[in-house]
Amino acid sequence: MKFSNLLMTFCLCWCSFLSAESRFNKIYITTQDEIKTYDTVQNQFVGAPFRINSPRVLAISPDGAKLFVTNSIPFSAISDKFYIFDTEKRERIATPTLLPGLGHKMVVSPDGKFVYISNIHFNKSVRVGINFLVMDAISGELIKSLEIASGFNNDIDLNGITITPNGEKVYIAYNQNIGLNSNVFIDVYDVQSGEINFNVKPIELKNRVPGAIIAVNDEKIYYSNFDQKKSKNMLTIINPLNNKFIDKLTNSFLFTFSLSPNRKTIYASVGGSNIEVINTQNNTESKITSLKNDFYTTTVDSSGKKIYSFDRAGDSGPPTILYVDDIKGANSFAPAKPPRIKIATEILDMVLSPVSISNKVKIAPPRDLRGKVISNDFLTQKDYINHITWKASLDASVVVYSIYRDDEFIADVPAIAILEFNDHNRVPEKQYTYKVIAITDNDEISEPIFIQV
Repeated sequence: MKFSNLLMTFCLCWCSFLSAESRFNKIYITTQDEIKTYDTVQNQFVGAPFRINSPRVLAISPDGAKLFVTNSIPFSAISDKFYIFDTEKRERIATPTLLPGLGHKMVVSPDGKFVYISNIHFNKSVRVGINFLVMDAISGELIKSLEIASGFNNDIDLNGITITPNGEKVYIAYNQNIGLNSNVFIDVYDVQSGEINFNVKPIELKNRVPGAIIAVNDEKIYYSNFDQKKSKNMLTIINPLNNKFIDKLTNSFLFTFSLSPNRKTIYASVGGSNIEVINTQNNTESKITSLKNDFYTTTVDSSGKKIYSFDRAGDSGPPTILYVDDIKGANSFAPAKPPRIKIATEILDMVLSPVSISNKVKIAPPRDLRGKVISNDFLTQKDYINHITWKASLDASVVVYSIYRDDEFIADVPAIAILEFNDHNRVPEKQYTYKVIAITDNDEISEPIFIQV
């Protein structure tokens, strides 16, 4: 009897351990009719695939516990459904939600509570406008649908979507007049007000071929494009505080962006097997480096130590191989072991879950964590803000501070920024527990410090 109890206890603890770890160290890969899961520690595919017809776009929650998917409805090319999957239980959460159009890209809020989707609206088979959708990441319900642009006749397309690390602004890029004489527009969704272009003007870039968009930090947005009048490749650098921007010449056209965890480095694909590394602190480019494999899309894992890439469909056929390289330095790469992951069918999209932090080294924590409540009055509502501040860790190698509310990750603050965070839309009189963790360039972490506000 004692042995059976011991065995049961062991099984329960082991199952619990497996469940907790199962959301880490994974790659989710969409193919024509399913989503495969690859374990980067075991170096093999694990679990039964998530079965779904025509999956299109993937996103993952900051803690890796939820996988968000849009798919094309069978026999329809003008609308999608939105799905949520539990990555630990490997099952669907809630009922799929019908979307008003085709979802192009998704981003998840830093606190994991909302999913933002850039969406193309159709009239029959004609592209007539752009919508911005706000989805509840818990229930999967459509909370808000905002029309960004309308009245077009197929001459409009989406470029991308990105969110600032503090979760306060979402940038949506699209272009009018596809091909020559294309004009790029970048609209801003203000999370606090719930409005598009709240207190700012939309950004317009005339005669530009569109590229990729990414939020480097709370004070810098990158957008790649080609200036047709000047015949120059450009990196447009936007200040989210006032939406002013500057153009910087680049060596090549930057097709896609992937940001390192410490936000100091961007890896940009520039065609073929080439990659360009950008220092985000001074906006400088390194020399172009070859990864020795033709690719189009790159993604860096949350440890900042590996980069994954796959080609886009072209003359040589659809992409069926995912390449893996170790990041050896600022501009040095080497094939990982194994160097490639073979997929039986075409790769449509991929997303990486967080890397487990259970075995990371501890460093000096941040200090003097403080908090207070601030209230702002608007015309129709009052915004209660929990404002927290702290002093830097005594460890000079710290590059970022991660903030958690009630044990849920909500934001990263770069070590070079002002060490503060505004947590908007809090419930009045409710007490929240915050913790802040320091993280180094080598992904070493500190013990957390706590405060109740």
